[in-house]
Amino acid sequence: MAHLRALALGLAAVAICQPAVAQEWSARVGGYFKGGVGYIDADQSGNDLGLVREAEIHFRFQSAADNGLTFGTYFELDVADASSDGSSSFDEANLFVSGDFGRIEIGEQDGAGDQLTLTPAGCSVSCSAEVDGFLFDWYSDDTNLNLINDGADSSDDLKVTYLTPTLGAGAFTARAGISWAPTTEDNGVATSLDASKEENFIELGLRGGVDLSGIIGHEADLGFSGAFFDGDSFDDPSYVFASNLSARGVGLGARYSYRNPNGEEEDSLSVGAQYEGGPWGFFANYTTILDSTVRTEDDWGVNFEVDYRLAPGVTAAGIVEFGDATGAGESAAVGGVLYLNF
Repeated sequence: MAHLRALALGLAAVAICQPAVAQEWSARVGGYFKGGVGYIDADQSGNDLGLVREAEIHFRFQSAADNGLTFGTYFELDVADASSDGSSSFDEANLFVSGDFGRIEIGEQDGAGDQLTLTPAGCSVSCSAEVDGFLFDWYSDDTNLNLINDGADSSDDLKVTYLTPTLGAGAFTARAGISWAPTTEDNGVATSLDASKEENFIELGLRGGVDLSGIIGHEADLGFSGAFFDGDSFDDPSYVFASNLSARGVGLGARYSYRNPNGEEEDSLSVGAQYEGGPWGFFANYTTILDSTVRTEDDWGVNFEVDYRLAPGVTAAGIVEFGDATGAGESAAVGGVLYLNF
């Protein structure tokens, strides 16, 4: 692991220590807001009707230098996280340097493995593969559903990351990356497993794609990704593999995850399908825990969603979610959400 850590730090030093004269700085503010009404029926807590919301604001400042490098910084503010108490906090804060060599990031940001891992098909406002789903995330105390299908990444802990430029050859494109976090706050995984700090956390990631239009005669793409995670206390590395196929608005995909921090093994599978045509979008995603040493039964969750784009960056979504969690039983939720993405 020491040679991987030295590689990440060496690439950062070589890229940053080039003479440069910066030009004027540019600024951009973005983010999103998801808000609406949700109803849940849970074995553990009964019925509940209420308002749901989640929001973030993103700030980006950057400047292009005359030597071809771009310097910048990025901040992500959680204004209203779906599972929080409503308080606001900076979730990510990092600086970056990019150029023909790729991109260097230093700060609190998702690692290379997390950034390059594909989200499986069937995900939009809601996604069972991303912990549990939007409505279930809001009602997490009622459902106890915690589906982790993205390996054992280092989350937003302080780290250094190197990402290659996107490389291409014919119909094939690929990008790779490496991250090193000296210490993670929660072992790089859900705090339900082990809250002890993890030392020397390494992430490796690869994402690629193949343009199939020349083979099948119409627009189609095949995407794939793989990520590797390891830390001093891991008995075995954790990893995640994903692939999506899209053609004529139809998307199919799957993602497999294996996690083994401190010998606590768990593997999961997520599969999904979607169709997008005109302003309409239809999504379905199913995620299940295949095997686990920390759960007494195979937890699962599924989301169904219909989207209608009202305007650029404005989507109305109808969502239905079902799930079954260890110790909490079955849950069902339905809701209507307005999604603003700016």
